[in-house]
Amino acid sequence: MFLIKLFTSSALAGLILFVNYQVQTDSSLSIGVIMAYLLYMQTVTRNLGEMITQIQNIAKVNGAAVKVCTLIGAESRITFDKHEKPETN
Repeated sequence: MFLIKLFTSSALAGLILFVNYQVQTDSSLSIGVIMAYLLYMQTVTRNLGEMITQIQNIAKVNGAAVKVCTLIGAESRITFDKHEKPETN
């Protein structure tokens, strides 16, 4: 979660720096054009962050599946003498 917040915050800071540079080089940009660009790019970075979250969730499920398959395939350490059930109290 921290990496996603770091990614989106740094992307937004980079966009602000880029727009600042564009305003300094081209003074004909209006506030509306700048805000539209920033909002669009913020939406794009938010969607990228959501995709990263889903990829992380898939990796977690994959890791859990590997552990479950390892447990299923492991040899049982419990042995019973002559196939007798243990007594339960």
